[in-house]
Amino acid sequence: MKRLRLLLPAALIVLLLILVLSPHTPPPSATTVAAPPPEPEPAVEVQPAAAAMIKAVRPLRADSAASRPGGHGTSLHPSGVLHAIGVDPGWTLGTLPPGAVPAAAREFILARRAAWGLHNPRTGLSVLRHRTLPRRDIVRLQQTYGDVPVFAAQFVAHVRDGTEVECVVADQAMTFLALDSAALPLRPQINAAGAVLHAMAAMQREHPLAVLEEPSPDKAALVVYAPGVLGLNGDAELAWEVTVVARPDSPVPEVQLLSNGRYHVMVTNAGGGYSRWKDFAVTRWREDTTCDNWGAFCYIRDVAT
Repeated sequence: MKRLRLLLPAALIVLLLILVLSPHTPPPSATTVAAPPPEPEPAVEVQPAAAAMIKAVRPLRADSAASRPGGHGTSLHPSGVLHAIGVDPGWTLGTLPPGAVPAAAREFILARRAAWGLHNPRTGLSVLRHRTLPRRDIVRLQQTYGDVPVFAAQFVAHVRDGTEVECVVADQAMTFLALDSAALPLRPQINAAGAVLHAMAAMQREHPLAVLEEPSPDKAALVVYAPGVLGLNGDAELAWEVTVVARPDSPVPEVQLLSNGRYHVMVTNAGGGYSRWKDFAVTRWREDTTCDNWGAFCYIRDVAT
């Protein structure tokens, strides 16, 4: 019996060693098939004007930081024109002449307009804002067509030390507008007063319980609008831009929801609302259509008045 008791543990140890050291071969049913490699994205053919601007990037000084290859980053539209271009420290897109930075930045971009696909001579740029920071100027420019602003089509240029262009970024609308195929008539079919009436009627249909403030016709502005900016089909056309404001004392709160699938935000026309991350409340909120005083509030003051 003693010999049998000793042999049983020894046999178990040998069996375990055989199982551990022997190569494992999965059964046929467990055989996995490797997924096919993803198809490479088609290469974008860079347009000559965009390629010329990229080639013009140069170092500012002959040191180790500026002499390495590259020195720039670009973002291209599928059509091959530029959406954005920027340079690393020690590099420049070009040097502006001395003088007013906003006007010089405007002329710099207009001289290279073809790099962004703006071939029509009726397209132009106007300076919207200019912000001055230590050793940096930020200039925002509005694209125009026959002196009419183009909806959602703006440039932002960063200028270092008042002369060196460091970065130029364009809105997506800059390369989606079909303004080169035909001349766009710049005479509106209705006047500003008629545009306000149409806007008020459309808002009342969409929000029948809202208390709307009718804007003054002189606040309406003409814009060139391209449906492609919002992913719709159609040609660019002339339109009126009218802002209709809903008053906060409506009988029932007007609600706007925004979410990316994980983080959710709700805000009412009175300023109430909540934010939630998945199933967790970030701010406390209680439904109250009478007071509508729950939520996190932001107060904005006009420093000029």
